[in-house]
Amino acid sequence: MELEIQTVLSAPDTSRWLCDALNSALDRDSTDATNDAEYLCDLLTRRTNALSLASEASWDDQ
Repeated sequence: MELEIQTVLSAPDTSRWLCDALNSALDRDSTDATNDAEYLCDLLTRRTNALSLASEASWDDQ
């Protein structure tokens, strides 16, 4: 697992945001970090879905 984490952190195509988030998570309790990451994933997924629906609706109005 540690090797995979280091691979992600050192990959040139890994975003700065992901590296920062991962490094921050590694300094925290792993259960708390996982719970927060799952909550963030849920929020971002629902936001993306809402934006997609709004975009589709605007295309339908044209």
